Amino acid sequence: MRKAAAMHARAVETARLLRALGNARRLLILCRLFTRGEASAGQLAEELGLGLSALSQHLGLMRTEGLLGQRRHGRQLFYRISESASGQLPRLLASICSEVPLPTPETGDDPMKPITMLAAVLGLSVAASAGVRAADGFWQTPTIQGAGKMHALPKAAYQPDAKATYKVVFGLTGAAAKPDQVSPGLERVARAVNLYVHAGVPLKHLHFVAIAYGAATAIALDDAHYQKQYGVPNPNLPVIEQLRKAGVDVAVCGQAVAEHEYQYDWIDKHVTLALSALTTISELQQKGYALVPL
Repeated sequence: MRKAAAMHARAVETARLLRALGNARRLLILCRLFTRGEASAGQLAEELGLGLSALSQHLGLMRTEGLLGQRRHGRQLFYRISESASGQLPRLLASICSEVPLPTPETGDDPMKPITMLAAVLGLSVAASAGVRAADGFWQTPTIQGAGKMHALPKAAYQPDAKATYKVVFGLTGAAAKPDQVSPGLERVARAVNLYVHAGVPLKHLHFVAIAYGAATAIALDDAHYQKQYGVPNPNLPVIEQLRKAGVDVAVCGQAVAEHEYQYDWIDKHVTLALSALTTISELQQKGYALVPL
């Protein structure tokens, strides 16, 4: 009975570990941390060629599974292999990572090459691995990197006019299925930016406002308070930061913040605190903005 119980416990632990490792991008992140030590999300994104949005989701999942630890330095979080990770993990990474050369700025290697090699080491198909990109060039994220993927259809109807100016207010009300996933509404705002820019519309011609309320209110929380609420880093912040750089005003309904019993100083610095979604939408519609509920 004791042997059976011990075997069952090991099987459960191994299954958990394999689920967490069953993604080529997560393996690549772990190999980077295993071979070179801790790194910030920004460093990982730059060195491995991964989008910040997807990277944040992978880091959050691996923290939830106990594979990664983190420490805060100022506003940055640095990630490392967790001391509490299963004893199987170091041995597994040693066998995988020793065979996989990681990309470096000096070599200029294709950052997707190690992913392909990692998948090959594990006997996986890159195309079949969840989270690995689809066929080259099919899905694109030309402006908001790693979020709002779009597929170009140059002969489709209703193409944007590159000379026109577009004024849109997006109402974000839906929450992601899991707290470590980016808001679906925010993903669609990113897709809109990518679609218009890909069609030749300059960013300065896009007057976009996205306001979160209802179930989407939490996307506006800074990382520290989001983690207190949900136990994972806020995966929406990297997307919000990119949207702001692209000229999109990402706002949150002040009334919804109060209804959720959040403090106003919990709102991230990249998010605009609006009086309310009702007044924001009506004011912008008065100024000629089209409303797109998401």
